[in-house]
Amino acid sequence: MALLVGRATLIAIAIIAINVGAVDAAFKIKNNKIVRCILIACGIMLFALIQWFAIPGLALFVIARIMALREKNTLSNLKSDNLAP
Repeated sequence: MALLVGRATLIAIAIIAINVGAVDAAFKIKNNKIVRCILIACGIMLFALIQWFAIPGLALFVIARIMALREKNTLSNLKSDNLAP
């Protein structure tokens, strides 16, 4: 019983660490390519850590990557519109 509880505790701590790292990377790193790679890596690590239960987390990280791509495109369009004479 203690091994089961200990393993579950370690997995929970690892899940929290991965999610905190992903959120931290998403808001503090300005390079979108690096952020996309980190989000994909976090999704894969979650999938490897808790297997089938991580599918929703993986889907959320993929959606976050797509949203980051869309936001980057709109921000670059806004910047170029402001620079046009």
